[in-house]
Amino acid sequence: MTRLKSEWIKDIKNNLFDFEKDLFEKTGCSLKELSSLANEITIAKIDESASNFKVAVIPITAGQGITPFFSESVAAIINHLGFDTFITEKKDVDGIYEAYKEEATCIFLADDNRFIGINTKNSLYVDNVKATAKGYVTLMEQACGGLYGKEILILGYGKLGRKIFSLLEEKGAISIIYDKDTLVLAGLDKRIILTNTEQIGDYPLIFDATDEGYWMEEEMIYNSTFIASPGRPLSMGEELFGRYKDRIIHDLLQIGVAVMIGELCR
Repeated sequence: MTRLKSEWIKDIKNNLFDFEKDLFEKTGCSLKELSSLANEITIAKIDESASNFKVAVIPITAGQGITPFFSESVAAIINHLGFDTFITEKKDVDGIYEAYKEEATCIFLADDNRFIGINTKNSLYVDNVKATAKGYVTLMEQACGGLYGKEILILGYGKLGRKIFSLLEEKGAISIIYDKDTLVLAGLDKRIILTNTEQIGDYPLIFDATDEGYWMEEEMIYNSTFIASPGRPLSMGEELFGRYKDRIIHDLLQIGVAVMIGELCR
């Protein structure tokens, strides 16, 4: 999991309505609709859960320590979907104790390696990587009128890229994969491996699951009709993103967290 930087996420809490408006314009989905579709549950089920759940976000100091604005952003996203949400005053194990003492239905917590949500009442749990992949695949499906039989390029075959590949297979899409580390591609059918970055621009649908940042050039994307870019940081510079932002979805927490809370409502 890419460690988020505070300057990336400091404005999430204040910009949720603008983010959701932009997401709806590109995909036809609000965050709640996305959570519903990605988890195959009704919006009524989410609303019912929101009226009963109490959600705790627990700051964790392990590894490189707490990322400023992370807990506040996660809590704000879940609250935006209608849930009663609070950040524990205590941290780490003491924070978990506080959450249970306050009878939290769900807890959210993250360290340098994993970001998870747990339903304390029924033992459901969800990992952010899985939820992010589900969210982005769902959004591309909505934006493109289905994915069955469509050829889609996946850039990056790490944890997120592999999960996206698996989900696209379930949708009947045809995945082509590129990763600069050829070792991670071992065992894959050579017919679905892209080896030449100059061919990236030939694909109209792209999932960018890389985490290198600022390596994409205009000729790689100018023919694209839709780019789902869950990788962090963004692979293109601000100027390039500005020119093509109408066909790109990218977030830092909103999509994955919205899908996480929906999965805990199942």
